[in-house]
Amino acid sequence: MPSIFSQAPTIMWTRPIPSKWLDAWCERLAFIDPTRLTVVEIPGSATTRLQVYPSNQATAQKLLKHFGGSLRKIAPKDWLHRSQNREAIRIGTRFILSNNSDQAIQMKIKYPNRIVLHLPAGLAFGTGDHATTSMILKAISLLPNMDQQTVLDIGTGSGVLALACRAMGSPSVEAFDYDPISTRTARENEKLNFPHGKIRWTTRDLFDWKPKLSYNLITANLFLETLVNHSNKIISALTSGGLLFTSGLLISQKEEAIVAFKKTGLKLLTTQKRNKWIMHTWRKR
Repeated sequence: MPSIFSQAPTIMWTRPIPSKWLDAWCERLAFIDPTRLTVVEIPGSATTRLQVYPSNQATAQKLLKHFGGSLRKIAPKDWLHRSQNREAIRIGTRFILSNNSDQAIQMKIKYPNRIVLHLPAGLAFGTGDHATTSMILKAISLLPNMDQQTVLDIGTGSGVLALACRAMGSPSVEAFDYDPISTRTARENEKLNFPHGKIRWTTRDLFDWKPKLSYNLITANLFLETLVNHSNKIISALTSGGLLFTSGLLISQKEEAIVAFKKTGLKLLTTQKRNKWIMHTWRKR
């Protein structure tokens, strides 16, 4: 999963656009981590509002210079207050994602047959509420025999996908991210949800990664360019018959992604859509 915030964002870029041009604007903003982009649709209006939470001041100024709109500061305490009051996120009939400990306890009592994962409120963009993440989570929730599946999560962010696989019973889960803050946060999230650490978290760049093991399932919530450029490397780490979940893709990028991965010999099983985003499920022949 793309990197998430390890703390509350301090600035937001926003711009209203005609709703009919939303696809075009999503393509123009493809350089933005999709977990930092929010689309606010206004019922009964022909206008949609784009909100981006830039990772740094340089990106914020780039948005302002090239795309207009406006910047405003966000008080961390206001962000956390808003995040802490979010409802729990339900993923299919298996997962519930909670942003605070009291809420997590309540959900476990109310839904004893579901898996409740606690991800702190300060990690608002790594808690499964983005379409690209929730689609993969739902796909994971439907997998049989997870107690026999080894897993690799590439670009783990908050670690939510890896945590979900562990909770489903996977005997071996590995996850890495290029951002050391994300890796540290993911490790802390495991401590919040399990009595002892089991997932192998590492900080590494996909460019330098050299697969040494094979996995039954690989999850990759990444940008199109990253997925395409490293498709052969990713697939080399899949066992024969293994599954690959790819997301982080706009609907407009669907065909480019399909062409790239079909060239590697993978078989496309399903395409899921949610809002402007898609997820592909592939199987290694």
